[in-house]
Amino acid sequence: MKLRCSSLPRIAACPASAEAPLVSVVDEWNEAGAVGTAVHEGLAHWIKTQKFPPLDALCEKHGVKPAEVGWLIRNGRHVWGVYEPLVDLVGVEHHLTGALGEHELSGHLDELGRRKDKPRTAVVIDWKTNRVERDYSRQILGYGSLVFQNAAQINEVIGVIVWLREAEKDGSVPTETLTMTRDNVSLWTEKFLDHLESGEYTNNPETCAFCPKRHACATRSILMRNAVACVSKLDPKAVLTRDDLARIYPQAQAAKRALNEFDKMLKAQVAEAPVSLGNGQELYIQETKTDIIAPRDAATIYGADQVLESCTLSKTKFLDAQTEGAPKRGRKLAKTEIIDTLRNAGAIETRVDKKLAKRKEKT
Repeated sequence: MKLRCSSLPRIAACPASAEAPLVSVVDEWNEAGAVGTAVHEGLAHWIKTQKFPPLDALCEKHGVKPAEVGWLIRNGRHVWGVYEPLVDLVGVEHHLTGALGEHELSGHLDELGRRKDKPRTAVVIDWKTNRVERDYSRQILGYGSLVFQNAAQINEVIGVIVWLREAEKDGSVPTETLTMTRDNVSLWTEKFLDHLESGEYTNNPETCAFCPKRHACATRSILMRNAVACVSKLDPKAVLTRDDLARIYPQAQAAKRALNEFDKMLKAQVAEAPVSLGNGQELYIQETKTDIIAPRDAATIYGADQVLESCTLSKTKFLDAQTEGAPKRGRKLAKTEIIDTLRNAGAIETRVDKKLAKRKEKT
């Protein structure tokens, strides 16, 4: 099989996802991925030329917002300013190939260098623009394996994951470091291959969301079909006990995910051309328009007081705006203080919503 280092975290979670799908699925554009691509391209431009990339053109190319991309690039530039005096740069967006057992392994290293004070120690920097911190240790171990395979003189690799979105007020950016030797990479490879050979399928919504086989995975399809069948065959007049409902709950959740996937697939097909239902009707994409009033512009016409009477603030957006630039460790406390101030002033109305949630069973 052909494996990429970036796919190793997913494969570690679900070994069955390693096998390539029979039919390649072209993923839809998504903003998070486009932002990541733009930031990586911008940082590569900066490191190669020592000049800030043409931001407007870069963002127009990828369909993303300059303010966000520019901020993330500046955070990366700060981190590179720390490492640049310490390493001799070997490559930017450096492509390496090698093996993982009997499988082909390839990786695209954002930055690869060698420590100036320890020439036999390589440094790999990996930029992350995620909003959620995930475990990327397998990806970094894959990079370490490739470096060792391609550079016989290297006996240590330091992998640095840079969380660009978590910058502190002073400009510092949190990083996660993994130090690798030939021995511990060899041990990890052995364990990873045993796990890979198991071919185990893991029904994990997060893993499945990034899997190229998600639309063609036989095991997942069977589980989804069984879940839908289980829920759809429920007799609405039947009296179900608490135990019955608890037993069916996991299948109901799986069915909900399956129906969401079905909806996406169906919309993609209908977007290309209407789909006949065989009863004289067809499905088509109906466009609906929603008018959104810009509060600032409306206030200049009708006055701020009248506009404010009609507005409801987004709590998340308001708190993020008020604490922008605050240190990460103090951000939560600052938001709490803002909420307390607003609550004491009678500026908050609390709505109670009830939803299903899971927790550890109380004994």
